Amino acid sequence: MLNREQLLQYNTEGYTMIPKFVSHVEVEAILAEIEKIKGGATVAHHNAERLEMEPNQGPEGKSVRRIYEPCTYYAWFRSFFSKHIGRSRTVGRS
Repeated sequence: MLNREQLLQYNTEGYTMIPKFVSHVEVEAILAEIEKIKGGATVAHHNAERLEMEPNQGPEGKSVRRIYEPCTYYAWFRSFFSKHIGRSRTVGRS
C-alpha cells in the first residue's frame, strides 16, 4: 500500500519510489530480460511496434529508448508484474 507522500508524488510527478519493492536478484532478472528483448536490435533493424530506438544514432546504433507494452508482448514481464502488483490493482487506486 502506498503512503500519503507516495500517492502525492505519484499524482503530481507521475512516479513514486517503493523501497524494497523488488530484490537485487529480481532487478538483475529484469535487466537480463531487457537485454534479451533488445537482442541485436539496431536503428535499421528493429521491431518498431515493440521498441523505440534513441534518436541521433546511425543505422547500426543499438541504444533503445523504450520497450513498448512489456506486459502485453512478453510473458516474463506479465508474470513478474502479476506477482508483484496483481492484475486488478492500479497504483494509487483501490
